[in-house]
Amino acid sequence: MESNLIIILVATGIIVGLGQGLMGVGGAFIMVPVMVAVFDHMGWGQDVAVKIAFGTSLLVIFPAAVATTVAHQRRKAIWWKAAIVLGIAGAAGSLLGSTLTTRVIGGETMKIVFGVVVILASVRLLIARPVEAH
Repeated sequence: MESNLIIILVATGIIVGLGQGLMGVGGAFIMVPVMVAVFDHMGWGQDVAVKIAFGTSLLVIFPAAVATTVAHQRRKAIWWKAAIVLGIAGAAGSLLGSTLTTRVIGGETMKIVFGVVVILASVRLLIARPVEAH
């Protein structure tokens, strides 16, 4: 792998890690497009590049999520009942989604769905009213 591609991936990882640690946001919306571009540059096909970018971003986010969870737990800032329910539902959805993407949905469709989700999330962030703390 070319050194400039490694530098791009390292910089992306640092930015995503900082964002996740500071704000608790996932980094897939940054990592996936960067990795698809890198894999594209390396000559991988679009279908393979998109699928590997999604899978890799999930694996990369896991240790950062664990580290962030530990830090928040130290401050007693986790509602474990909700976390467990959401975790189980998320694991089931992840299993279903990964099965669909490896057997049914192609890389081009995944790119379109990813783009639509990012746009919808951006619009929601722009128009949503702040939630008041209780």
